[in-house]
Amino acid sequence: YSGSNRPISTNTKYPNHFSPIRIMETNWAVVAPQRWRDHWRENPALKNDAELTGLLRKHFDPNLIFCTGQYFFFVMEGGQEVKVKHIEGNFEQMTGHAREHFIGKSLLEMHRLSIPPEDSPILMGFSQFCYDFLSNTLPDKRNQIKFSFYLNILHRSGRLVPVIQQDSIYINAEGIPEYSFSFVTDISHLKTKNELMFSILAIDEQGHQQFKCFSAKELKLQAEERELLTIRERQILSGLAEGLSSKQIAADLGIAFHTVNTHRQHMLAKTGCKSSAELVRYALEHTLI
Repeated sequence: YSGSNRPISTNTKYPNHFSPIRIMETNWAVVAPQRWRDHWRENPALKNDAELTGLLRKHFDPNLIFCTGQYFFFVMEGGQEVKVKHIEGNFEQMTGHAREHFIGKSLLEMHRLSIPPEDSPILMGFSQFCYDFLSNTLPDKRNQIKFSFYLNILHRSGRLVPVIQQDSIYINAEGIPEYSFSFVTDISHLKTKNELMFSILAIDEQGHQQFKCFSAKELKLQAEERELLTIRERQILSGLAEGLSSKQIAADLGIAFHTVNTHRQHMLAKTGCKSSAELVRYALEHTLI
């Protein structure tokens, strides 16, 4: 992001994987977290963002480069059938396709060209859930809801490109999506493959929900694993996850100290774990608590 009206500068000495952003072109008010800006404004000598920007330039090299992964963004619009209207950014580098081939395509057609076939039904399900979620949200709250999808792009060469796609969707009063803005960032410098999931952020309420997709087989396995532990064992396990000692757990549950330790030993044996820390990690990974 550049706070100025000038385009973000580029420098050929940096690899194509990165998009350089110079401090000189960045508005301090955008870069600094709110609490930092509030702190600096308490100083009588710093009354506005222009002065804060001057301070930034004074203490840092103006030519300092911050690098982010490659990115592109696209706009979709329509009504009952939303289609790609516009694409900008590093689309060709990230997908191996010319952007012109995607203009006018539906979301499903876009998936067929750029998403692994096994992932497309899951992502379509994610999208439908998001549209339904927004449709059931009060109209004056809809612009405060943002979505992030963790997915993999299938490059034309066959390699996977893990990305984060951040969406802002406009739905009219009839509950029909009229357009959306999607910003897609390459995170292959952080991981080689994404586990498919998405999150919903409510900006005004600062609430956050994260969702994953499980197959029927995985759900059945999770149910069987939950049945592995008794209700009392799960209560004790929840206490361990909160960092409580066996003595504290015993007091909270109204049971003897040695009873807690006995249950803990039983859980270690059932799960094959060697310590309480490993037991807690196992429980979190298998949604036992």
